Amino acid sequence: MQAAEAVRRLIYTRNVIEGFNRQLRKVTKSKTVFPTDNSLLKMLYLAMMDI
Repeated sequence: MQAAEAVRRLIYTRNVIEGFNRQLRKVTKSKTVFPTDNSLLKMLYLAMMDI
């Protein structure tokens, strides 16, 4: 039974990470060009605070 719990935990963790990455991609997909690297980092930071 421990193996099944470990697999469930792994799947759940990956779903959370994939969902987080999906939300970040959605934010950056709407704007394809960023003037500077700092502007991209700022947008990702603000998106993470919103998520």
